[in-house]
Amino acid sequence: MVSDQFTIDLLQRALDQTGGLVSGIKPDQARLPTPCTEFDVHALVNHVVYDLRIFKTMLTGASANHPVPI
Repeated sequence: MVSDQFTIDLLQRALDQTGGLVSGIKPDQARLPTPCTEFDVHALVNHVVYDLRIFKTMLTGASANHPVPI
């Protein structure tokens, strides 16, 4: 059985790695394609940030109409 702490550690690692990638994006890269053909870099980052806000909203019990800022 996987421990809750192990799961949290994996999530933290994923968030740290994603943050490192996002922080390295330059403005001139925003319109570049990604492996997800429906998203360019800008749209993919927005998608990831939106999902994280919804995840945090679900954890905190805030209103889905007013997600908690990350």
